[in-house]
Order: sequence, then structure tokens, then C-alpha cells
Amino acid sequence: MTGDDLSIVLSGLFGTRSEEHSWRSLFASLLGMLIFGYVGCGGSSGANPAPVARSNLTPTAALSITAFESSPVLSRGVAGAWDSFDVLNPSVIQWNGALYNYYSGYDGSVWRTGLAVSNDGGLTWRKNSKPVLDLGGWDSQYIAANGSAIVFNGKVYYYYHGVDSKGLSKIGLATSTDGVTFTALPDPVLDVGASGSWDDTAVADPYVVQFDNTLYMYFLGMNNAYKQLLGVATSTDGIIWTKQPAPLLPPGDPNDFDAHGQGEPAVVYQAPLYYMLYTGRAADEVRDLGWAISKDRINWTKQSQGIVPPLLRQAWDSKVICDPTILPTGNDDGTFYVWFGGGDKPEPAQGLDGQIGRYTMKLN
Repeated sequence: MTGDDLSIVLSGLFGTRSEEHSWRSLFASLLGMLIFGYVGCGGSSGANPAPVARSNLTPTAALSITAFESSPVLSRGVAGAWDSFDVLNPSVIQWNGALYNYYSGYDGSVWRTGLAVSNDGGLTWRKNSKPVLDLGGWDSQYIAANGSAIVFNGKVYYYYHGVDSKGLSKIGLATSTDGVTFTALPDPVLDVGASGSWDDTAVADPYVVQFDNTLYMYFLGMNNAYKQLLGVATSTDGIIWTKQPAPLLPPGDPNDFDAHGQGEPAVVYQAPLYYMLYTGRAADEVRDLGWAISKDRINWTKQSQGIVPPLLRQAWDSKVICDPTILPTGNDDGTFYVWFGGGDKPEPAQGLDGQIGRYTMKLN
């Protein structure tokens, strides 16, 4: 998408709306700047692990891909289903003795949040037939998806990207006591920043984790120059959030894997460091994951120019690998499962033939 194209999109978003289909088409173009992630059931290609990427500044920090499923582990629905166009944006948690995957589904018109459950470590999934979160309330325009689930206060808290009546992208919260039936708060919990700030046009792509007694929400922010960077906010109750004033990472240079923007962060701790995976959009809109490290959850240092080598990509994820969610494998050896979105078309954000994949990584 060129700058001129996006100017047209934003004119449609924040000016007077025409009829609904046209508005959604315009907003779909903006989602190409906001949503980066997307995935079925497959064999492992662990015989050719990715080479270890090592930090130049912290010798103890290392990340390697040790196994990569060659096929998707969660695929699109049948024609006419609510997730028939794309299955993207996984958020995987442990709940009731199983893995629950809250993912985004697209039917060619609207994004919603669905649920799939796994009992084998996230290789095979059983979908619920209906979405668990649909449009309604403040987010009644186009999207109720692209979120992050966490178990907090004995409930599932699901933070999601929505769009209000003015076309502004914000982050909302829905909660559930059973992991299936959700009740959304009447107002967003994270708003755009003040005019002139780095996130004054949109906030999206939440990823919420708990460290000690504090929740950390890592998110994408976009300003009115369409620059997309990553930020963080903190909360003790999950509802009232305090943002850090500045983005976490510098923007990519013109030839970098994140030259056109950063999004969809995911954070995990492996002593003695915090690790962040995030999506980068290259100049040609091909997407890959990069990583950064931190000692304090706030100050981060970039470590790579993309971590998934071409030899691990298949046709279905040849153009897009994005939107990670992370859980430990349970082996207590520094290994983690990463579910991610994949697609074979670099743009726009929907209609990527999006599906969800899984790989295994080792930290340190």
C-alpha cells in the first residue's frame, strides 16, 4: 500500500462514511497496516533447524528454531462459514486441562473471534461452530478480534482489537468464567494517545502477560503519519492501564525486515531475560518474525532481521509469518511452542489464505 493509497483509506475512515460495503472495503485496507497474523495439521521438519541467532550485546541471549510443522495446525472453515476466508491471530492459553486457542476468523466482510481446543499440545484442534466474540457495543463497526487471552482472577480475560463509531481502532476487554461465553465491557480499556503522540491514530494487536502482580500489555500504536511501532501499558486490575510514553523499538531502516512497520508482539521470560517476538513488514510487504530482549520488560533491544529462514517455509506460509503466541513446552529446558499466522499472499491483511501454524523454539 502506498502513502497515497492509505491517505484515501483514512479519508474514508475518519471522514463521512458512504454505504456500509464501501466503508468496510476501505477499512479492510487499513487493516493491512494493523493486522499481521494468521493457520491446520502437519508433520515436523525438525531435521533442518534454523541456525541459532545470537545477540551482539548480550552473549547469553540466543534463539533457535528446533522444529517447524510443515502444514498448518488450524485451517479455514468451509465455504460460507464465518472463518472461511482467513484463520489468523492465534492466542493460546492453558484452561481446564486443555489448550484454548482464541483466533480471528474472517468471512470476507467481518472479523470475529473463535475458539478451538486441543488436547495434544496444539497439533490438532477442535473448533467451536460459532464465534465466541462478535461485533456489538462500542466495537460495532468491523472487527472484534485480533486479541490476547490470559487467565486472570480465575477468569479468561480476552483483550481484543475493535473499531468505534468514529472509525478509531481501540482495545477492548471481554471476560468469561467458562472460556466459552464472554461478556464485553461497555467501553474500551486502551484508547489512542493524545494528538501528536506516537499512537494518536490507532492502538491494536494486544498481547497481555502477567509478571509478579502486574499485567503488561504490549501493543501496536500508529500515528497520523501511519508509522507503526510497539508500546507497552501496565495494569494491576486488568481494566485501568497506564501507558509508557514512548515506543519500545526504533523503526526499521528501508532495507530492514520491519521497514514498513512493527506489530503483534509476544513476550515470554526465560531467565535471565525477557524475550519478545514481533512481526515486521518489509518494503515488499512480506512478513517475518523478529526478536528483541529486555532486562526490565520496558527497555528493549532488537536482535535480528527475521528469524524464519526460507528453507522452513512452505507454499501456504511463503509470504506471511506473523502474529506469534507463546507457551512453554513443559520440558523445562528453555523450549517453547510458538503458534503463528501464515499466508501465501503478502497483502492486503485479509484474503491471505490465512492459516495457523506451529513451531518450537529454544531460548538461551
